[in-house]
Amino acid sequence: MGLRVRQRLRPGTAPAADNEPKWPYAKPLLTNPAARPGCPEITGASAAYRDLLRIRTTEKAFSQGTAEGVQKALSFPLSGTGETPGVITMRLGGLVVVFNATPSRQSQTVPALAGSPYALHPIQAHGADATVKTSRYERASGTFTVPGRTVAVYAAGG
Repeated sequence: MGLRVRQRLRPGTAPAADNEPKWPYAKPLLTNPAARPGCPEITGASAAYRDLLRIRTTEKAFSQGTAEGVQKALSFPLSGTGETPGVITMRLGGLVVVFNATPSRQSQTVPALAGSPYALHPIQAHGADATVKTSRYERASGTFTVPGRTVAVYAAGG
């Protein structure tokens, strides 16, 4: 039996130990047939995930050999008071990754990158996810704009 078939046959609730108080909120969502993803949604999410995996395996920045290498290459320029709740902006070597867990489009301005050339990573720019393709970068201000519920990877030199 394929993975997609098993996913559709195994709906359920999260384990009681940590989640039982939330079950009343989850039940209407889990029992709503309109909220169940169909084959197009599952296939689309799978293809977008494969694009992210291709970026992960082809970009050397994601393959730091030591903790020291990670510490040198990784930063979070908008952490603390500069962060937007639900959004993480991460620099890793020559990449900027914006994780937008909010339902709406968000813009993240990184002043230190103003004037620097960035573009949506070529794998995402030519990939399966139409939503991520609407992500933008404004070079003059260093502003990255990402749709809701999206992870966008930007490469330097764009």
